[in-house]
Amino acid sequence: DIQAIVRYLDNSHKYYLEEKYPQMRHYIEEFNKINSQAEILMIGKFFDEYIMEVKEHLNYENDVVFPYVISLNDALFMNDTSGESTIYSVTEYRDHHDDIEEKLTDLKTLLIKYMPQNNDLQIRRKLLLCLFELEYDLNIHSQIEETLLIPMVEQMEQIAKTGK
Repeated sequence: DIQAIVRYLDNSHKYYLEEKYPQMRHYIEEFNKINSQAEILMIGKFFDEYIMEVKEHLNYENDVVFPYVISLNDALFMNDTSGESTIYSVTEYRDHHDDIEEKLTDLKTLLIKYMPQNNDLQIRRKLLLCLFELEYDLNIHSQIEETLLIPMVEQMEQIAKTGK
């Protein structure tokens, strides 16, 4: 069910933005309080830049991709595909679908390899665990988009285009 997939992806976006990323931001702030080294500021700056990219990515999906998918699905259901395939194509989405998990790996690497350890082991572990959990979840999220959503929408576009 394409609507269930879109609903799941949209809900996961809300979870990331409203819960997971604020939790990570909190851990970074706590990390900064405990460890006053200059490198910690680099972690916060890197994270803030990452969040800006993530918000752009998620907003594109929420504002462009998901409404297109639902509209195409509704048009096919109503058997009215006039003009649907000319507005947008999922190939555009696939070609611009960037990998937001890669920056999480960079952030983990910064924490593990390059941040000096002080009295921050507990908060460091919490932040790393949060990063690993998010990375795992984002991987599943991307797999759903790439192996389910995109092929299903390509098939829907083909039906809208050819009627078959």
